[in-house]
Amino acid sequence: MNRLIDRRTLAPVCASLILLLCTFNLSCSSNPCAPVFQALEKLKGRTFHSFVSYDLSNSSQSIANSNEGIQIDGIAYWKDHGKWSIIDSDDRKFNSDRIKFATTISCRLEDTEFMDGEGADHYVTHGTWKDDVNTDVHGQFWVSRSTGLILRSNFKFNAGGLVRGTASLRWEYANVSAPIVSR
Repeated sequence: MNRLIDRRTLAPVCASLILLLCTFNLSCSSNPCAPVFQALEKLKGRTFHSFVSYDLSNSSQSIANSNEGIQIDGIAYWKDHGKWSIIDSDDRKFNSDRIKFATTISCRLEDTEFMDGEGADHYVTHGTWKDDVNTDVHGQFWVSRSTGLILRSNFKFNAGGLVRGTASLRWEYANVSAPIVSR
């Protein structure tokens, strides 16, 4: 299978997309996306249950899948094909040398709407991520107005003719417990 669309690369790809946004100054309150950056920062060490669905394709194949993740007490779990496993801390580490800062990024507050039963600010981003190839990334983030936590995000990305895809993520913060891990 082509490594560019291997399902096991989804977690690093999503982390890379999120970290792409986090490479910018998080404390700059005049930045229109400061609430998005702050919401992403709040995920560190926070207990949550995430739900991911994605579609990836290149010229010869495509993949559509969904997965779940849980982070609790500093331990990350990943559910793939119905089985939970603990994600090794080395797999969660991001190699910052692989990302060269975005060459362009724009961000705007699109509107305020209800998401999962609460008021949320909807932000739209666009950037170019430079790695081995230039990847055009469009993102949407819904940030809770009451808690400042990220509720959902959607990404569309295109790395030229190599790989393109979409990813949707949803986070829940209440009633999260550690899963039973498959051996």
